[in-house]
Amino acid sequence: MNTPRLALAITAIAFCSTPLGGCVTVFPKSPQASLYRFEPDPAPKPGPARAGTVTTVALGEQSFRSEEAGDRLAVIEGGQLAYVADARWAAPAEVLFIDAVLETFDAQAGATRLVRRGGLAASPYLLGLQVDRFEAVRPAADGAPPTVVVRFRALLIRTKDRALIGDRTFESSAPAKANRLSAIVPAYDAALSTTLSTLTSWVDDQIAGQAAG
Repeated sequence: MNTPRLALAITAIAFCSTPLGGCVTVFPKSPQASLYRFEPDPAPKPGPARAGTVTTVALGEQSFRSEEAGDRLAVIEGGQLAYVADARWAAPAEVLFIDAVLETFDAQAGATRLVRRGGLAASPYLLGLQVDRFEAVRPAADGAPPTVVVRFRALLIRTKDRALIGDRTFESSAPAKANRLSAIVPAYDAALSTTLSTLTSWVDDQIAGQAAG
């Protein structure tokens, strides 16, 4: 899940003094920073494994909120943005997020297969993703464990005529069980598991509706 899994206090964060949206300060990297990654549990859907025709969906345009797209762990506290000191994602959060999306589709028994943009020519559908929340949130500096919030918008487009056949926003939250990183990182996993599982089912349903129509 992370490398290594250390119980670092979330209170050791470096705060920006500007309101959320204006905080773009880059904190210096620490050679001792612990690296974390998230691994949602892509539990296979009930039912038979893939068989027969599988519809290919290519990843289209992707956007990620700039303050949370990098390798720093973002915390929103009292409406202000902060970053956890001496802890970073093993890769930029937007890269890890897309990897998790692909892995979740691969693990499902649905009738769709998600591929990277290189598969666009052979893909009848295109999936665009716009991530606008990927953060741990605490209402105030009271020492309470944060809640991880993940929210993104998915756009499903038919390639041949660029028609929009589906547009939906997915959001999930998961409270951390304790106020330390060893508990907060699994909360990211839980929130991602919920949103990505729902995403794969939605894409399957939208494409099935196209075939039936």
